[in-house]
Amino acid sequence: NAPRENDEARHARGFAHEGGPSSMRRSRVVLRCRGFSLLEILVATSMLAVAMAALSQLAAVGRSHLSAATQKSVATHLASNQLARLAAGIEPLAEIPGEPLAEDPRWEVRVTVLPLAAAAGLVEVEVGVRQAEEASEPDGNESRWYTLAQWMRP
Repeated sequence: NAPRENDEARHARGFAHEGGPSSMRRSRVVLRCRGFSLLEILVATSMLAVAMAALSQLAAVGRSHLSAATQKSVATHLASNQLARLAAGIEPLAEIPGEPLAEDPRWEVRVTVLPLAAAAGLVEVEVGVRQAEEASEPDGNESRWYTLAQWMRP
């Protein structure tokens, strides 16, 4: 019972159950939360900004390539259709210097018919298409024509 009274006496004076004031100092845990320094935040933010700029450029290049691929696909389809109409005799096999395409007036078509010296009775029919707004550009760049060629009997 004596130790029990001793513990009760300590509680009455405001000390901890395990020991006196020295044990309270030992039992206090100093929680020190370490956050990020300003320099770390600036470095991380600048790295994020560089990554976002690179992704933005990559997306712009992707959109450009998608547009070019779509244009090439449509041009190939239109030129192939024009060649099929010429081969089937739906349209006359004659040269066209460049005029709006009946199928899609936003595109311009040209047809070139060249006789083949090596193969008698055959001609090379070359169909080129391009978007009509490109025809009005002053640079005169012939590489914008999408061209398909086929040998045919006239």
